[in-house]
Amino acid sequence: MRWLLRLMRILTWGPVLVEIPLLRRLILRRSGVVVAPLRGGGRALRRSARLLRGLAADPDVRAVLVQPRGMRAGWATMAELRAAVAALRRPGRTVTAVLDEVALRDLYLASAADRVVLAPPAEALVEGIGARLVFVGDLLRGLGLDFEVESAGDYKSFGEQWTRGWPTRPNREQLAALVADLQDHVVSELAAGRDRPVRAVTGLFARSPVPAGELLERGLADALAYPDEVVAEAARDRRPVSLARLARLADLEERFSEGISVGPGVVVLHLDGPVVLGREGPSRGPRIEADAVVPALRKLARDETVAAVVLAVDTPGGSALASDLLARGVRRLAARKPVVVAMGDVCASGGYYLAAAADEIVAAPLTITGSIGVVALHPVASRAARALGVHAERVAAGPSSGLASPWAPLDRRQRERLRAMVARAYDRFLDTVSAGRRLPRAHVEAVARGRVWTGRQALEQGLVDRLGDLATAVERARARADLGPRAPVWHRRLRKPPLQRLRAMLAGGGAARVPLRDEVIAVALRASGRPLALLSWLPEAPGAGLPLSGGWPGGGPQGAA
Repeated sequence: MRWLLRLMRILTWGPVLVEIPLLRRLILRRSGVVVAPLRGGGRALRRSARLLRGLAADPDVRAVLVQPRGMRAGWATMAELRAAVAALRRPGRTVTAVLDEVALRDLYLASAADRVVLAPPAEALVEGIGARLVFVGDLLRGLGLDFEVESAGDYKSFGEQWTRGWPTRPNREQLAALVADLQDHVVSELAAGRDRPVRAVTGLFARSPVPAGELLERGLADALAYPDEVVAEAARDRRPVSLARLARLADLEERFSEGISVGPGVVVLHLDGPVVLGREGPSRGPRIEADAVVPALRKLARDETVAAVVLAVDTPGGSALASDLLARGVRRLAARKPVVVAMGDVCASGGYYLAAAADEIVAAPLTITGSIGVVALHPVASRAARALGVHAERVAAGPSSGLASPWAPLDRRQRERLRAMVARAYDRFLDTVSAGRRLPRAHVEAVARGRVWTGRQALEQGLVDRLGDLATAVERARARADLGPRAPVWHRRLRKPPLQRLRAMLAGGGAARVPLRDEVIAVALRASGRPLALLSWLPEAPGAGLPLSGGWPGGGPQGAA
């Protein structure tokens, strides 16, 4: 029956699959010029990187114009996109970066092109890489909100922003090292791409904003012209092809090829967002839901057309329980076929937990990873409630109830039990990493402690296997599965069911519903309510977040992984 269905698909979709490459070739042959606006966040930019790599070997492409503007992604995504631009360069083809808004990330990307052209009025806001830490502990205490924190790992800093007014010394130390390594790599690559000394780039930091003319004098640009002039010069009376048009053809080709492919291939499963157990709680974007991902991993293990799996992971972490379930699912999949993890901008804490179970880990030099540690937060709103004349009284059948209640601080025994729970979760985390990475536990303990690392630093510590991007991970998956370089690759994302998307729309785009107690307190204090709303956004189980991930944490009332 399976072969009959496949035969029907071939007869139905086969002609379409043959016509798509012919149509793309006809379009490119008539024009030969591709204009690639690079916009949006990490997901959109990573997709653009894949499309640009697909053009690298096409002989009909004689010119590519990349036009970055307002790119919102981490440095690992920028490195992947830059590598895709560099792969386009070949004899007989010109790759031009056209910039009108200029920041450090734009110059970093553009340095991989043959030519860099700036709009004459452009001003370059070139600043060094940094991390801004915001601490609201003093504000929350003034509002009558307290947090009790238990953590495993000196560098585990997830709870600091809620409890302190400044970073601890270990937190400041690890972030200083992280930021320095990120900037060293970015500046070195930029300078090498333009064949200029490093000081030509670092000298801009103290002079920002820098006019376009000065960048031209320093050798960081080749010409000044408006974008439409550059396009007209490259097209030579031909109509350029937009990358978006080629993307639509690529989507159709991938969809049909997966339906009728006979030979085995590689599936790239994209996992983005915080790690959670399921659909419970507020949702403000993509999430890695264990309830959905684990069954998908089981299905991949059974699928005979899938020879290897690449997990493209981009997450700051989340629930410790969900992370453990995901790691178990990855281990069971790896027992059946090769599994390679491609780390994105951030793959830390719970993200590293599940990655450690794979056969191989590929990280970008600028990936932020590690954060092997555990933290649990217990919010206490009793002072705020008393100030408003709100009284809460607990009626319980035993002394163990109330551990997760925000209406009273923990007593000594409850605090000890919470500390023991965190210690158990941390031990399990260390054991998982030690077994998955085949490292002595003593070594894992030394590099853990909640510390975050760049991809380059993680490679030195043995936490990852090699440096590269998603394309590197796909190559490694093909090699491990003994597949040729032309074996098909299919990209998949776990999408929310239509009914769930409709519910999110009716609820206001998935925004969090603040519990009644927070609304009452917010109104009474005449506050905006946003700081107080975090009572409904705390992580669900012991784990760890990452200072550089930004945003409010997600989950329930105890902790995160």
